Amino acid sequence: MKQAVIKKGGVELEEVPAPKCGPGAILVQTQYSLISVGTEMTGVQESGKSLFQKAKEQPENVAKVLKMAATDGVAKTYKTIKTLL
Repeated sequence: MKQAVIKKGGVELEEVPAPKCGPGAILVQTQYSLISVGTEMTGVQESGKSLFQKAKEQPENVAKVLKMAATDGVAKTYKTIKTLL
């Protein structure tokens, strides 16, 4: 099956294995899909920016990270942020 993957400011179509369907579940085949000009395109555009560019544009998030590192420690903060990226 094909999947749209956001990479470095663009969208690439990749071949991926079909998901497994467990007991009591159904697998629905998608006929058409699109990337909207709103939320999804913002994500595509953001994916092409460096971490420095993102930090420069969102100083409030940098402040949150610094506060989290001071209260929770660097390792825990890194692990938390890594799951968000």
